[in-house]
Amino acid sequence: MKKEFGFTLIELLIVVTIIGILSAIAVPMYTDNVRKTRVQEAVDTIGAIKDEISSYVSIEGSLPSPCNNHNQIRSILGVQVSDNGKWRYRTRNNGRVIARARAPLGRSLRGGWIRCTPQVDMVNRVITQWQWRSDGTRVKPGYLPQ
Repeated sequence: MKKEFGFTLIELLIVVTIIGILSAIAVPMYTDNVRKTRVQEAVDTIGAIKDEISSYVSIEGSLPSPCNNHNQIRSILGVQVSDNGKWRYRTRNNGRVIARARAPLGRSLRGGWIRCTPQVDMVNRVITQWQWRSDGTRVKPGYLPQ
């Protein structure tokens, strides 16, 4: 009698089921981490912009004029903003910094936004606090600094 080698159908089904369960857990975690990494680029840039706004307020005693594009942010605040097309940065006359996600970030983030708003004490020429907000759906609040 010849000995048979190989796997039974049940063994193969168990392996396929285990792989399916693991991928159902791993794929959402992976996409969430990719999204967090893409958002972190904007958070880092906003951090540099808000540091320069804070310095501007302490030196000049007023908020800088609004910047509607990357070139104005470079010239007025001196922050090197990446022109890779992923995020569009702007500042407003109240010191608010806004980053809006563009198409190269993919469907999951496109149209999402991050906003960082200062609370300014003009008497002492200081920004007392920055409040981070996001759209809440594409850019989850958990991705932002506290």
